[in-house]
Amino acid sequence: MTAAYDLTEIHEDLLKELYQELVDPQTRHDLGEFYTPDWLAELTLREAGFPPSPGAADDSASLLDPACGSGTFLFTAVRLLRESGLRGRSLVDFCAERLAGVDVHPLAVTIAKTNLLLALGEDLRGGARRFGLPIYMADTLSARAATTKPDPVRDALAVPVDVDTIADRSGKKKGKLSSTMFEIPVVLARRPALLSDLLDALLRFADPTIGEKDAWTGFQKRLRDLGASTHHDHYWSRNLGLMRWLLQPPATDTVWRFILRNACQPQLLSERKFAFVVGNPPWLSYRYIARPDYQTRVRELVFFYELLDRKQSHLFTQMELATLFFAFCADLYLGDAGTLAFVMPRSILTGAKQHGNFRNRYVASARLLLDCEQVAPLFNVPACVVIWHKRVGTDGPLAEAADSRIPMIRLRGDLPSRNASYAETTDRLVPSETTYTPPTAAGRSPYFDEVTQGATIVPRCLWFVRPPESARTIDRRQPQLETDTATERQAKMPWKGIRLSGSVEADFLYATLLSDHMVPFGWRRLSLVVLPLIEGPDRQMSLLDEAAAIREGKPGLADWLRSAAKLWGKHGKSSQRVRSVYDRLDFSQCLTRQRPKGVVKLLYNTSGTHLCACVVDTTTINDWSIHGLPVRGVLSQHTTYWLETQDVREAHYLCAILNAPGVDHAIKVFQPKGAFGAQHGAGERHICRLPFEVLPIPRYSRAEDHHRELARLSQQCHEAVARYLSTADAKVLNMPIGRLRTLIRTDLLKDELAQIDALTARVVSER
Repeated sequence: MTAAYDLTEIHEDLLKELYQELVDPQTRHDLGEFYTPDWLAELTLREAGFPPSPGAADDSASLLDPACGSGTFLFTAVRLLRESGLRGRSLVDFCAERLAGVDVHPLAVTIAKTNLLLALGEDLRGGARRFGLPIYMADTLSARAATTKPDPVRDALAVPVDVDTIADRSGKKKGKLSSTMFEIPVVLARRPALLSDLLDALLRFADPTIGEKDAWTGFQKRLRDLGASTHHDHYWSRNLGLMRWLLQPPATDTVWRFILRNACQPQLLSERKFAFVVGNPPWLSYRYIARPDYQTRVRELVFFYELLDRKQSHLFTQMELATLFFAFCADLYLGDAGTLAFVMPRSILTGAKQHGNFRNRYVASARLLLDCEQVAPLFNVPACVVIWHKRVGTDGPLAEAADSRIPMIRLRGDLPSRNASYAETTDRLVPSETTYTPPTAAGRSPYFDEVTQGATIVPRCLWFVRPPESARTIDRRQPQLETDTATERQAKMPWKGIRLSGSVEADFLYATLLSDHMVPFGWRRLSLVVLPLIEGPDRQMSLLDEAAAIREGKPGLADWLRSAAKLWGKHGKSSQRVRSVYDRLDFSQCLTRQRPKGVVKLLYNTSGTHLCACVVDTTTINDWSIHGLPVRGVLSQHTTYWLETQDVREAHYLCAILNAPGVDHAIKVFQPKGAFGAQHGAGERHICRLPFEVLPIPRYSRAEDHHRELARLSQQCHEAVARYLSTADAKVLNMPIGRLRTLIRTDLLKDELAQIDALTARVVSER
């Protein structure tokens, strides 16, 4: 393989793709790893101003990558330093003393070290001393944030050792141990090569075959030879005693060798401070963090840096680890007047609520933004780069920035490959200079608190049903049912391929509308579901379990629930809030708080590129049937949001507004984008309650002419859509839902939507 490359002339991170091949995609997802192309790393460093001057070899060019992965940023930084005139021993010394990388994955650290060696190449030849690679396997977030006042007296980093547990498990006697912690002089944070030599000496003289007095005498002389200060001898004496105890048979030094070399580095690096902190931090939502203890630490750090407050706990599942990395590194690792440049998910630029405080503090005070949304190929989600300058004297959580117009460079173009070089992009990427203004909501609608996400009727194989296709007759009172095979397409493991069958009393058959079947002002089909719902005297809905179904005299339902509960017990994921299949079905009471009939429901899609709404009038539900079976009502499930009203005109008024093109356009800036958006500039998702959160949609008033006209137009559109779909052929009815929605908007309802859009603009602005 080496024959294919001249290892003295390597200008790119060749090992990045090797790492991605060796580490499975699930592991990379769990670590939030999105590896940075060479061109983007170089562009980021150049725009950040690295290196700050030709031949810079002092602290003004010190650089840390706190999530270095395969080392692309470090590799590129070395090339730029050489390009600026720094070469030979000066370049090697600079890398040893003023460059550093950290990553949690051992293979990534190994590859990053290899890349750094390749980057230095011939500069390593003829060196007078050993070169220590300043790349460490550790968790960057493990350093202690400045949540308490520092101790001005203490000048060493403490690394505790649980000597009691070690003694119990190994049978060692503690004897007269002088210390239960290693103490690393903080001054060594700025001399990593010396620290490495001192730790090597510590391990060498801690050999239990050397006499105790001889060990300290020899170690002390070695400390002088290496240039360690005599002021710290009391620390090294205690360190030697503790390490000798750990090395005594049975030896238990392996983990502490690693800890002293790596795991304490984040704290030491935080003492150094760097002129540049650069990289691509983990892109990982809080909900994907597997370890409860790490979730707790992340949660407390998020509160400390005021990225969310404790009243916003409902946003934690969407919290992005990259934003915490940014705040944490700006505080602990970046020196005053330093520059932080991170590749970030572009959702931080949108109106995503979980990023609101981050946007106000860091994006709104950025020196420069690079928008990479229109660059392909890149990542699976749209990306940007935030280049931020730390003001002198800034510590801890930052005050909000006053300037709301930030310089931005938008990049657009198609690249020859994902990992293209910087030179290859110069003619292919078209930059355009503009400014970024954080999105601002026009106002909240009084309907905001009345809009709710539908029920989690999942897994669908347990609840979505139809009569057997082979059935010639159907018992309308207690029909034979089986899992609807249409659910199989979107089923995920371990539910894929699981099917139920049995006869269930028709009292428990309901209709629901999947967003996949919703179109503007209508739907192409409803789905039939079995739900163990019963209506009480106060019209309040409640769930039946297997035992309650028997008491109600419903053995068919009881049998179905018994099978569903058994499958859930085998395959379902339990938590504090979801301990049974019934907890999953009625999570947050999103099922039982609905009224399945006797109301008019406004429904719209939970997520999607375009907002889409319709009205379902359940006051005439007695006449409805699906697959030839009567339904007891209509219930919203989690792919739709719902609002219930007794006034059909109010529902149609709101439906018209939600389908207005202007409203769809207004929420776009607040929607994060998915993988489709990374490639095509669309793919917005997570609509949720955005229309009512960012637009002051007023309450319906019969006295307002515009309100009544919007309601009339919505009813007219519903009638037109119903007629169209009732006569459409199978090709139209089965086309992708996005294409069908576009067809209805552009061909069938073009004139009506133009009227609705104009009226909606007046209604919302008049408020």
